[in-house]
Amino acid sequence: AIQQKPQSPLAKVKARIAPLLANETSLRAIDSIQFRLARAAMKKAFAAREMLERLHPQIIMAADYLSPSSNIIFLVAQDMGIKTTGLPINWNNVYKCARIFGEPDLQMVWSEEMRQFLLDRNPRLLPGKVIATGCPQFDFHTDKSLIMPREEFAEVIGFDPNRPVICYSAASLKTVRREARILRCFLEEAIKNKSLFGEPQVVVRLNPIGSDPEFLDLAREYPDCFLCEPGWDVRRSISWICSSMADIKMWMNLIYHSAVNISIPSTVILDFAGMNRPIVNVGYDPPDLESNPYISLSDVWKQDLYRPIIELGAAKIALNKAELSEFVDGYLRNPSDGTAERQDLTRSSFAGCFGNSSERIVAEVVNLTRQNEPSISMV
Repeated sequence: AIQQKPQSPLAKVKARIAPLLANETSLRAIDSIQFRLARAAMKKAFAAREMLERLHPQIIMAADYLSPSSNIIFLVAQDMGIKTTGLPINWNNVYKCARIFGEPDLQMVWSEEMRQFLLDRNPRLLPGKVIATGCPQFDFHTDKSLIMPREEFAEVIGFDPNRPVICYSAASLKTVRREARILRCFLEEAIKNKSLFGEPQVVVRLNPIGSDPEFLDLAREYPDCFLCEPGWDVRRSISWICSSMADIKMWMNLIYHSAVNISIPSTVILDFAGMNRPIVNVGYDPPDLESNPYISLSDVWKQDLYRPIIELGAAKIALNKAELSEFVDGYLRNPSDGTAERQDLTRSSFAGCFGNSSERIVAEVVNLTRQNEPSISMV
């Protein structure tokens, strides 16, 4: 069984200090201290300066703008007169760590809501330098040329094309321990007993950075459980994790041909909402544990990032295994339920640039290279 991780002495100190610092004055003081420390570190970043002098770039764009190395390179580049711009690499980047060192020439974000969130927490950022552009990660969702005929895709995965498919999107192993136990109960009590409308099958989309190994056992034990393994290029030594084009096609087809998605609250919500596929999020921990894991699924969905989505009705949160089967069955019977809410979520999450954000981003970057100030147009 997984024991709850005890709170460290440092965590206890942080918990006591945090409420005292949660005000505008403290935020500005911390911002000033961080910026001075970063400037001091920048002066000793000789390798970064040498690299930029050799490459002589006109502009630097960082997707991983939260990493210390990106921030140091940003500051060195600015000191050398090179323009800088950033874009979140993931949905929760801004919400997990909203602090940005320094002042990039252009900070792109996914939505107007994300833009305002970032401005509220970064007093050094100028409103005209933070622009909502959508996210290129989702541009493939509107590319119909990637979609295979259902029979062809079914043959690749192994499922019956004449029956509905439920996609279970696995979380990373470090996020949810023993996650496969959630699916095991669902397979045993709902799929195996054929209690769901249409007698669906389950395709498990394994996580690119590692999933619970028990998912492999489920695919061997249950004839209606199949695996979809991600084809990602993962090189941890250089922090490189990138999907292949073949895997993008596989992922788009899995979303398109699925009737319902099951997952813990994550970016996957946006993937399925963008293709108007119903989403049921798991809001309870894997069964048969003596205590909650370090990250309890009963708390994840309550975070500021996810709670509004549940309140909007763009996804449903199952707080127990009975609700999981009930919500999935309801969506199988009425897949159009929640369509308007999913469309509202997609529009608000991508600043009206779902499917064409790449063009918007390129236009803003080109504009930055040509003018002293970036465009401040909003969508």
